[in-house]
Amino acid sequence: MTLQSAADGAAGRFAERPSRPDVWVIDHQEEAFLSLAEAAPVAEEDRIRVGAVTREEPRRALMARRVALRVILGTYLARDSESLRIVTSPGGKPTLVPTVGDPLRLTFSVTHSGELLCIAVSSSASLGLDVERYREVSRALSIASRWFSEREAEELRATAEADQGVAFIRTWAAKEALAKRHGAGIRLMSGKTGDLELGSEAADGRLVTFSPRPGYAGALASSEAIVQPHILRPGNADWLVAVAALTGRAKA
Repeated sequence: MTLQSAADGAAGRFAERPSRPDVWVIDHQEEAFLSLAEAAPVAEEDRIRVGAVTREEPRRALMARRVALRVILGTYLARDSESLRIVTSPGGKPTLVPTVGDPLRLTFSVTHSGELLCIAVSSSASLGLDVERYREVSRALSIASRWFSEREAEELRATAEADQGVAFIRTWAAKEALAKRHGAGIRLMSGKTGDLELGSEAADGRLVTFSPRPGYAGALASSEAIVQPHILRPGNADWLVAVAALTGRAKA
């Protein structure tokens, strides 16, 4: 399956009830990915945004992520990537502005952690994606007491100490996904923990968890019921072909 064939099949997956979003998983530290920034057409709004980053390495990485997002969305919509208009809400949520003639009305969410850049694409009204690399978290219980619900914090305290780090990361990823679906990061949702209740959202099918790669926790939240996402990631034929298609389109 190439990037184009994945995009061609998206209408059917997205139209199912519950729908099946796509999640693209990219190693954004690979040189082949970073070179995308030099090879691809660059939208003026991206040039302005990325130009504000002073250090070369972070600037190059940010431009590559922006170009990759546009190439993927542009393939779904059969449009030139640099013609897409992406606006950012006051809470920081990026949104694709639709145009007349688009074959799909798309929403997306982007996250990166460790080596991975992940891009979720769907036709839901709103989408939130978070991926977190498993790592040591100092003061996990203290952080949970502030940002988790009482039930979630209590469940973490009751978890064996050796397993608390993994449990914390999984819960944090799920809450970040819900917060991003609402249009803000979890730190901007203070006092609104009722909007981030994991149990009810998962029970209603609006929150699913997955593993984009060993060593990482992922969560995807949608305004409508969804099933486990269609994941294209390193190590399977889908992703290997999709990377080649993405790079080839950028160089064309």
